[in-house]
Amino acid sequence: MAPDLPSASERRNARTILDRLVRRYPEIGTALDYESPWHLLVATVLSAQTTDEQVNRVTPVLFERWPGPDDLANADPEEVEQVVFSTGFYRQKTRSIIALSEDVVERFGPRRILFGTNMPACTGTAAVSMLTYADIPREAKEAIAGGTVRSLMKEALS
Repeated sequence: MAPDLPSASERRNARTILDRLVRRYPEIGTALDYESPWHLLVATVLSAQTTDEQVNRVTPVLFERWPGPDDLANADPEEVEQVVFSTGFYRQKTRSIIALSEDVVERFGPRRILFGTNMPACTGTAAVSMLTYADIPREAKEAIAGGTVRSLMKEALS
């Protein structure tokens, strides 16, 4: 089943928001170390309730062992838990990154990554990180922004 695509109006609004953010904050960075949009997304999920420094100690080991979404989707959760243990909340983080990996593989294939807007564990924080720091196509950023705005609006109105 294909993810819901943002409407033309939502894409236009997302583009406007993104343009304003880029003009307002032209040179920003993250303390998270990453080599790809995939690494940034997983690192952002792991960063909840811990320091970026701790995540930066864990992610090289994690991505050496499970470099892509397909690898992590098929990982033994107990082994992943051992690697991410020091970040705290390791069981939930393991469930989140494995579910995210499975969703990415199911939707987009094992190595190719396009970011949708309704993936488990892709919280507002992860979406903002992807919008801000990841080197992904503008259309993907607009889809993320549109989905994030839509999710925030649903949450605010419920």
